[in-house]
Amino acid sequence: MKSRVRTERRPKKKPLTPSEARIYDAAQTLLTSSRIAPSAMEIANKAGMSWQYTAKVINALVKKGWLVKEPGKYRSLQLAEAA
Repeated sequence: MKSRVRTERRPKKKPLTPSEARIYDAAQTLLTSSRIAPSAMEIANKAGMSWQYTAKVINALVKKGWLVKEPGKYRSLQLAEAA
């Protein structure tokens, strides 16, 4: 009897729109350059977009599995691969 090696598969992430990719890149840059998770305002400034739109896109990136954040906790944003 052959034993099968079970490999853990991660679900595929949904593709990003150009705006999502721009905000994800800004978040990634800020997350890797600082010990503190960035705020939506800091990500917005880096991406050159409004903080209101950036906050909506961050929530979309969390739903798509690209970013992770703890509900109700300020500055808890992380890259999904680092979580």
